[in-house]
Amino acid sequence: MKNIVEVKNMIETDKKQINTEVKFLKDGQHTYRYLLKKQWGEGKNTAAIIMLNPSKADSIKMDPTVMNVTNYLVDNGFSGMSIVNLFSYMSTNPDNLKYRNQDYESVNIEYIEQAFEDALIIIIAWTRGEKITEKRKIKGILKKYEHKLKCFKDGNEKIMRHPSRGFNDKWILVDYNFDIEGL
Repeated sequence: MKNIVEVKNMIETDKKQINTEVKFLKDGQHTYRYLLKKQWGEGKNTAAIIMLNPSKADSIKMDPTVMNVTNYLVDNGFSGMSIVNLFSYMSTNPDNLKYRNQDYESVNIEYIEQAFEDALIIIIAWTRGEKITEKRKIKGILKKYEHKLKCFKDGNEKIMRHPSRGFNDKWILVDYNFDIEGL
């Protein structure tokens, strides 16, 4: 049995820092989020994740989706990520996207393109079948980065999974195929 001094001598401190950058609409309420970027390591081994719309994660607070994606990327050797969305309007309920203001959405595409350009891989993590018309509008951008496109596959072999729904250690990244959704 080890004594207290021996145990204390075995303790080490591990300090890490995650730098977070968030681009919000300057409206006092953060109703539009254009980019959520986190960097925890060195190098350019980063992923861009595109989903439908942001929930409530910000520069400090994480929601389950951001937490799951961060943990997955850390576990798989990535040094950072940029989360962008098809829509920048923040809502926990996608049905509320009908209330978005197109004037504020108009600059969103610039953040999507920059995140895609900077990333080693691009994870398409929106739910299959929703908002097909809007997804088709950015198909041309996605095609430019076809060699980088991935999506999640769960342990039951279902692809195009959103990282908040049943996410676990059996999920893997697979190549994205435009035929999955008929884009």
